[in-house]
Amino acid sequence: MGVYQPKVRGEKTGVWWMRFTIAGRTIRESTKTTRKTVALEAERNRRLELEKAYDGLATAENRAARIATVDEALTSYAEGYRMNHREKSIQWVEGRAAHLRRLMGEKLLSDITEEVVRRYARARLEEGASNRTVNMEIQTLSRVIAHSRGNRATWAQLWPNVRRFEERSEIGRALSADEEAAILEAAAGVRGLIGTFLRIALATGMRRGEILGLTWGQVDMEGRVLTVGRAKTAAGTGRRVPINSNLLEVLRMHREWYEKRLKPIQPGWFLFPLRAAPPYQPDKVCNTLTNGWDTVRKLAKVQCRFHDLRHTAISRMCEAGVPDRIVMALAGHVSRAMLARYSHMSMKAMRDAVETLTPGNGGRVSKQIDQQAALEGLPAVGMVV
Repeated sequence: MGVYQPKVRGEKTGVWWMRFTIAGRTIRESTKTTRKTVALEAERNRRLELEKAYDGLATAENRAARIATVDEALTSYAEGYRMNHREKSIQWVEGRAAHLRRLMGEKLLSDITEEVVRRYARARLEEGASNRTVNMEIQTLSRVIAHSRGNRATWAQLWPNVRRFEERSEIGRALSADEEAAILEAAAGVRGLIGTFLRIALATGMRRGEILGLTWGQVDMEGRVLTVGRAKTAAGTGRRVPINSNLLEVLRMHREWYEKRLKPIQPGWFLFPLRAAPPYQPDKVCNTLTNGWDTVRKLAKVQCRFHDLRHTAISRMCEAGVPDRIVMALAGHVSRAMLARYSHMSMKAMRDAVETLTPGNGGRVSKQIDQQAALEGLPAVGMVV
């Protein structure tokens, strides 16, 4: 106990380290000095700091949690989180926790200061993470710390001088026909289930979590319809999405692949089963599709998010003149205002609209738009309201 100089190949390194025990935990850290007197002072200050942190909470359980590492706190938080959250939410937390463990897992909770949080944010941004991703990771860290303390402390209360990063406000974009083709071509050359996953997204406009949550009991091959489970919105939960001819063939091939490995198929098994280690675990959902998606984008040389595939599907329907109420039913939207966020890039529809202003067009385009208006219960072109 106390301070010491570790040896490398039998020789002392020169830098003094501290080692002591508090609450049954051994603390071993560098004092960052070659002077023993300074090292002894650093050891005393560090011990006092942790003792204050340990004694500053009301219960013995929380005292021990105060000097737990970030990695230990994340594990404890995840165990409790699994008890009352669905699989998609659990995966979301695990995704955020992975980077927190990697970059600050060994740090004690009492050492997570504002400067430590800022350094973590800078490191993640330098790695290419988006502002939104960094915000979500820090938010997860704040919840983990609050959980360990047995309170509801927020980000603002824990680190009042650490502001959230500004996030993108745009909802995404629709892929061009060439980009879509490049994505599908690249996916065909990538091993795993990512190809089927992407084709479902482009053929239905379903969200990532909705597709991951699909079980074989929700796939009616004969009736050619998918039934969505729990969705982001109440309007989206339980909705029925028809299967087009192309997707039907994709699902048939996927079922054949599935049956060769896992037969007979059970209704409650996921379409995209987990394979943490052979064999597949069909009662658990796959958690490796993110890697496949990143590979596909790199091979296709297309910069987009997965949500842009949903945006693409909805925009295609809008441009084809599909009535709003049908698009909303398929996509699970709750209002026309929400639909407008996705269909704002429907340039073809807008071009058709301005063609009605061309003299001598004989009303050809006007009649098409009048038919659409009738379906939507709206006034016809030129009608005064």
